[in-house]
Amino acid sequence: WKDLEGAPARGLEVLSHTRTHAPLATASADQLKDDLATSREELERRGFGAANSIAWPYGLYSERSIKAAADVGYRGAFLSGYYHELRHFSDPGRIHRGGADGSRGMSGYRFVLGRGYDLLGWLRALGGHRMPG
Repeated sequence: WKDLEGAPARGLEVLSHTRTHAPLATASADQLKDDLATSREELERRGFGAANSIAWPYGLYSERSIKAAADVGYRGAFLSGYYHELRHFSDPGRIHRGGADGSRGMSGYRFVLGRGYDLLGWLRALGGHRMPG
């Protein structure tokens, strides 16, 4: 908790990862509800606001856990893996992530967040043409 102090003031959102970090795909209905709701309540109680999203522990989830997360107020859930292309994944219960590190630069972030593997668009951009919208 100490490591998270001041995160909201720095513009960072603290998301839920459940209370016990149990694999939710195999959790009972009661454990699902408790783990998901208690985590949100604890984040809010500690001053981080209501967590609108969750990262699935171990990347494991099920249709039941997606519904349970929505039932207690989560609007989105992140998968554990990092993906090079995000734009085709629109299911809020299965949000793919893109890695964030300084080695990419702005062009790398634009690639991951906006164009993905649109190779023709990137070749045009590298040749001085405007990227397709």
